Amino acid sequence: MDVYNQLKEAQEEEIASLKRSLAESQSEKDRTDSERRLVESELAYEREASLRIQELEDRVKDLVFQLQSEEEKHVETVSSYRSHLVAAAQGRMAIDVQQALFQIINMRCGGNLDDVLSGDIV
Repeated sequence: MDVYNQLKEAQEEEIASLKRSLAESQSEKDRTDSERRLVESELAYEREASLRIQELEDRVKDLVFQLQSEEEKHVETVSSYRSHLVAAAQGRMAIDVQQALFQIINMRCGGNLDDVLSGDIV
């Protein structure tokens, strides 16, 4: 029976060793699973942040384009007003511009355009 007991002890030691190895392997697997989930979470956050940054960059580009467009319209409008003012100062004014100015004056004076033209209201 000595041989039997020796074999039994050797197998029990091997079984215990294998159980420890299995427990260590399971612990390592749990740790790496936790790390993997953390990395996946960070990657998802980075993807979302990257998409948000791209959306903001696109919005900035749109706003810059709108600003440039509005600046061009502003320059055109100012140029048109200046040319009309120069023409008025030189005594030549387009009929439609003159009519528009009279309408503005009439609205500002509450419909008393005749008083304005006569110089009674300034």
